[in-house]
Amino acid sequence: MTVHADIAGYACYFPSGRVAASELRLAGTTVPAGVEAQRVPAADEDALTLALGAVDRLALHRSGREIGALAVASTTLPYGRRVQSALLVEALGSRAGVFLTEHTTSSRAGTEAMSLHAGLAATRDAATVVVASEADSAPGAGAGAVALLLAPDGDTAHIEAAAHSALERPGLDFVPTGANHRRDIEVSGYADEAYLGAAGLAVRALLDDLGAKPGDYRFLAAGGADVRRTGLLAKLLGFEAAQWRAVSTAAQTGLLGAAGPFVALTAALDAALPGDRILLVGYGAGSAADAVSLLAGPTSGQRVLERALSSSREVDAVGYLRLRTGR
Repeated sequence: MTVHADIAGYACYFPSGRVAASELRLAGTTVPAGVEAQRVPAADEDALTLALGAVDRLALHRSGREIGALAVASTTLPYGRRVQSALLVEALGSRAGVFLTEHTTSSRAGTEAMSLHAGLAATRDAATVVVASEADSAPGAGAGAVALLLAPDGDTAHIEAAAHSALERPGLDFVPTGANHRRDIEVSGYADEAYLGAAGLAVRALLDDLGAKPGDYRFLAAGGADVRRTGLLAKLLGFEAAQWRAVSTAAQTGLLGAAGPFVALTAALDAALPGDRILLVGYGAGSAADAVSLLAGPTSGQRVLERALSSSREVDAVGYLRLRTGR
């Protein structure tokens, strides 16, 4: 699907709390491969407050753009049922005229929101804010938020096309209605097949639509999946390890769920030169995937991620357990 929309700005925000993998192990937890540390939310931080931090760093008041829509993507919003993002609409300085959508069912939520609103952005005069945020203190998960400003005339990146897939694969990373905890059948081969099947199908469809090949891309931004699985996807599709490792942030931040692909995209935009192609991949267990092709513009390369991660406060095993239990 051809898309005529641009990214006019991007920003990210992380909580200051940082717990090393060694401290997570001292706390008696198992840490996913590739995660060396993760950011953890403080007791008064949640996915909405982190999203607000990222939106604030977009400095929309200086852009002069009218905001016509806001999309919020997260699997860790505070409530299971209610409109939760009106706080962010008010932070934009408006209560009327802003179309609000919330995307909450899987770690694909960020690319789902981006794909939907990129298609709509080209038909609007006003800009759109898409923010993906997670506040998950589970081992290896992480906390952080990324906000993107979509517009018909941005100069950070051009969204040139997107493709999507859906394959029914039950039993993976789900929460039944009324339950409080995730469930998973925990069969790694089955989970690999589901991820590679859905993500591979979306990426191949995108490359076919564009007449492109893996070597045409400087970066493969497939955050949200564990490092091993990202490597399997790259190998399956013919990408080099350097294309995804250069923008993999799991070692510093944790996997970050719905925000993971956007954090990898932030790393790619920070390092990109004008004209570089970036392939963004989002996946949700169940299963579905999005693949989005972007061209970096003249205002990429802003060191957004480096600045956002520059401040941290070390949390030890005891402090981590207190955050997890609320005691």
